[in-house]
Amino acid sequence: MYESCCSKGCLLSFCLESEDMVSTLQQFYAGLVIFITGVSGFLGKLLLLKLLQLCPDIGGIIMCLRKKRGQRLSDISEAQ
Repeated sequence: MYESCCSKGCLLSFCLESEDMVSTLQQFYAGLVIFITGVSGFLGKLLLLKLLQLCPDIGGIIMCLRKKRGQRLSDISEAQ
């Protein structure tokens, strides 16, 4: 499974290979507004990326970011 994923150019070491799984995710998130914390971290970025790629009909995404030491929130959002 890892080899087939890498040959497709995925960022993750796993893929959603089943079209049924992708379709189920799209149906579940269609029209929903979801709240995500930790979006500035590694896993949060991947989760956000996958949601945006796989679920075009998502109602909205609310992200919670916290200020890091010595960094303003505007600096964090500009770096993303």
